[in-house]
Amino acid sequence: MKLVMFDIDGTLTKSNDLDDKAFIEALHDVFNFKDVSTDWESYTHTTDSCVLEEIYHTRRGRYPTPKEIDRFRSRFLKLLSEAASAHGGVRPIRGASGVIARLLASPNHAVAYAGGTWTVSAIFKLRSAGLPTENIPYAFADDDRSREGICTLALA
Repeated sequence: MKLVMFDIDGTLTKSNDLDDKAFIEALHDVFNFKDVSTDWESYTHTTDSCVLEEIYHTRRGRYPTPKEIDRFRSRFLKLLSEAASAHGGVRPIRGASGVIARLLASPNHAVAYAGGTWTVSAIFKLRSAGLPTENIPYAFADDDRSREGICTLALA
């Protein structure tokens, strides 16, 4: 059996711009952070958890508490949901639905999701785009800070 592992943003869903805008706006709304770099490759790991930790640590000299992370994540999801709603939902990448359906129907393939976003936002984006989420293993940024770790967990 062959495993096909998919990222979410830009691979299965057209959500990069919505995601970026919601993340930056949530940083401002929750922590009053302004002028944040959106060069995601400049961070140690391009995952929501790592980016938030690095920005917070740089600005405040400490890492965010679990309660602060939860507040941020809640605001981020609300903003993402509002932005998606204003744009008619999250759109799937052309052909993504068909590829996933064929792989899930194949006895020779398995599917997993692994992405740098948090689970709540990943599942929201997948469902909004009409992509399946039931019975598909996954790992996201709340499972590990690095993409390598996320992929290892999704594989397991």
